[in-house]
Amino acid sequence: MGYDAYVRCNCFKEGKAKPFKYIQYVKEYTEYLELELPDEIKKNTELADKIEQDFYDWQESACEHEDMEIVSERIANISGMGALRFAIECCGGEKEFPTLATQLPECNGGFMPVELNESFRKDLEAFIEKSFTVFYFKNSCANSWSVSWSCACENIDTLLCEKDDTKMYVKNDIFRIEKNGQIIFQSSKFTIDRIINRRIIFSDKAQKVETSFIFNLKLFEKGNRQRMYFESEVLHNRIEFEGIYQTFLRLLDASDKTGNPICWS
Repeated sequence: MGYDAYVRCNCFKEGKAKPFKYIQYVKEYTEYLELELPDEIKKNTELADKIEQDFYDWQESACEHEDMEIVSERIANISGMGALRFAIECCGGEKEFPTLATQLPECNGGFMPVELNESFRKDLEAFIEKSFTVFYFKNSCANSWSVSWSCACENIDTLLCEKDDTKMYVKNDIFRIEKNGQIIFQSSKFTIDRIINRRIIFSDKAQKVETSFIFNLKLFEKGNRQRMYFESEVLHNRIEFEGIYQTFLRLLDASDKTGNPICWS
């Protein structure tokens, strides 16, 4: 399951489609052609069913474009679209990309008005040149690694958790622990050890701090004594989303050429 899109051709509108016996009952809407049979035909169920099947068959090869779509594309699967939304948010969200952030398909169906093509393209071109930092915890177990948690908001405070007078957050790519308004630990690459319940040690090569602050990131689900690694990685949108970027460009070009909207399917 995933997200697809298409742009309809103008062959029906321009009279270039192959003849269809019941063409007078075909109505054109923004996203599709619809067969609207009169009641006298609908009463004859067998005839109505045959006409409907003929209509669907006709659409498949009514012109040089399959299904009368000048372009049809797979944008991304569910996880790919989720990653794209996450990256957009990390790079500024709706404030930086007002059209791109709000016009991505939420489900299968609907369309983006042609009037938004220019601003969508502008946002897309700006987004693809951005990069952002992702932060995550890893734990080592049986020589394998798994991401336990991640967030990303470059140069913006990202509050991980807060309790009483202590809070943990990321700012400017640096993980920090603050207690009573004072930073007691900060590092971009460090380890976490939980020795016994309510004793957690954060350390890197230059510093070590112990805290009894219990946070809710579920880092120690496999037992108390476990070493965690906090790391960061810079992701470049041009590398991560080049395929989706090129897909949107093809859809936008087709929409601009035909004057028909990009339809989500």
